Amino acid sequence: AVVSTQSGHYGRGFVECLYTGELEGADRDNFRDINKLANVFQVSWLVDRCVGFFKEQISKVCGSEYNDILFLVEEARFVMTTLKSTTFLELVILKMETMKKERNSFVERYVMADFNNASKDQMNLVIKLMGRDVHVLVGFLTEHLVANKQCLHDNSRYLLENMDMLACYRKDKTVYNLLTTTMGQIDVISKEDFTLLLRLLQQITNPTALVQPQAVLSAVSTRIPNLFTTFEYFHGLGFEELIEELSVSPDVSSLYMFVEAVWLWLHENNGSLVKWETNLLRGKIETVKENRGWNKMLSIYIDNFSSRDVDTKAFIDIVKQSTALITEADNDQVIFFCFMKAREFKAVIENGGKLTFKLDDVSGYLNCTTEEGCTIIFNVTPARRNDYGLFDINLCTDPDEYSPNMHFHQDLIFANKMHLSIRRRVDGSWSNVPLSWCGKPQMDTTGTHWGWGIHGFCYETDNLAWEGAQWKHRVYTKRNYKGFVGFMLIIRK
Repeated sequence: AVVSTQSGHYGRGFVECLYTGELEGADRDNFRDINKLANVFQVSWLVDRCVGFFKEQISKVCGSEYNDILFLVEEARFVMTTLKSTTFLELVILKMETMKKERNSFVERYVMADFNNASKDQMNLVIKLMGRDVHVLVGFLTEHLVANKQCLHDNSRYLLENMDMLACYRKDKTVYNLLTTTMGQIDVISKEDFTLLLRLLQQITNPTALVQPQAVLSAVSTRIPNLFTTFEYFHGLGFEELIEELSVSPDVSSLYMFVEAVWLWLHENNGSLVKWETNLLRGKIETVKENRGWNKMLSIYIDNFSSRDVDTKAFIDIVKQSTALITEADNDQVIFFCFMKAREFKAVIENGGKLTFKLDDVSGYLNCTTEEGCTIIFNVTPARRNDYGLFDINLCTDPDEYSPNMHFHQDLIFANKMHLSIRRRVDGSWSNVPLSWCGKPQMDTTGTHWGWGIHGFCYETDNLAWEGAQWKHRVYTKRNYKGFVGFMLIIRK
């Protein structure tokens, strides 16, 4: 059989992959066809290999070479628009956050060089690519308006309607004021454009009336970066190699993920930490955190972190002693919690459902006065024994899915700014355990109970075994056992 793509070329690369069981001969020229066909025909193993290939291409980008970044961005745009997936875009965003200067230069050339002819897909993509640095994009737009004062072009209106102007104002008031001043100087301004200008001003004077544009909401990532990452790539690495790899890996998007990766490695390789000098390791992590531009970790997270052996306990102590890594309070981070009976969560894995998170701060930090409080909802797609890849957890961004009694925080609905960890209740107290690097849930070999990385959801007396996985933390689900499972959701504002 011969598979034909929409472009008229034959998918020989795809067919070869099916024959060999490997992603062989993939390059930038044929990758799009292979990835598309793998997704269309739902060849899950090949889809995973394509994601791996894309990550390899990301890891090779270390400078400002335009064509290298262009390949990543265009593949992400294709997957987002054609396959309706933001997986590649999320990976590109994480990479670009580590090289913002190069990202800014790229966006200026990618869109602004031929701004009037840029597509709406490109507009949506750069809005997401810039993230909370929207003030940079506003600056580019202002420069364009200064050079073209005759009227507003359609693309200018589209950006103005879909960018988060409140975030721009908070980041850089000078840039925002220059934009509004420039718009006021346009030679010919229509009634619609004048209304647009007034709306921009209202967003600042009355931010509670701000409604996130639907075009942007549809492009917003709903996948938390640390979920479903796997630890396989780090297996076989020595401790020093692990630290170096984590320092540059595009998969590591926060200090939380970095620490959890080290914790898991030490969990499997107890006795390795003694070879490192404490101050040297702490200094290395501090340098990585500074270079990557990560937030400090909240002390409430690390203080309750599980430490079951000598190395993990020593490592957490090293991290906790650094004021450069830990903070007791951070106005740029908020915490939500979700708690349920363990057997109820097991049912969610099997049948799907919702995870509902409530704000930890009852003092009204986010000015919440609603009956059910500040709420974040995630929709869960269930796993299947024969296809664990179906399992998914996605942020609910539709205000209509939140009841009137819930405070829907539009300013926090950014999954790429979130980090999720699991909580276990042991001896009457809660402890945090990583969900990063745990992949997706899978059944044990008996087909009865579920495991998620090192976490096992089982009866109290069961012995569990997963193919290729080592569970080390049980969460009991027996009906008469009062077991609970919790989740901590940290959101960077």
